[in-house]
Amino acid sequence: MAKWALALIGLVLVSGSVLATHAPHSKVLSGAEIHKTLVGKVVTDGHHWSYYLKPNGNIDAEEMGRAKQGHWAIHGNQMCLSVPTGAPDDCAEVVRGGKGLVFQMNGMALIDVIVESPDPKRSSK
Repeated sequence: MAKWALALIGLVLVSGSVLATHAPHSKVLSGAEIHKTLVGKVVTDGHHWSYYLKPNGNIDAEEMGRAKQGHWAIHGNQMCLSVPTGAPDDCAEVVRGGKGLVFQMNGMALIDVIVESPDPKRSSK
């Protein structure tokens, strides 16, 4: 009986370590998927900034309570943002992991983002 118990404990430990090494399923979005998912929506970190990505390529931004303007573009499979207007583009892959989205560069996660529908007043501007 003790041999079975030891074998079972060993199996649980091995399977637990194998499960722990597998990252959750994630997918880098294509340019078309980025467009469908983000354009016409508000992208935010939930606290410090929010960017309304207008269909015409402009951004109505708010950073730390201050209104700013910018622009966005999709280059290949990357979302490129420039805020304020005239700033260099910051480009990142958009990765879906479970229900969330992450902006990442060179395979490293930069920030988790939340995608929201715009306020109807904001989207009519």
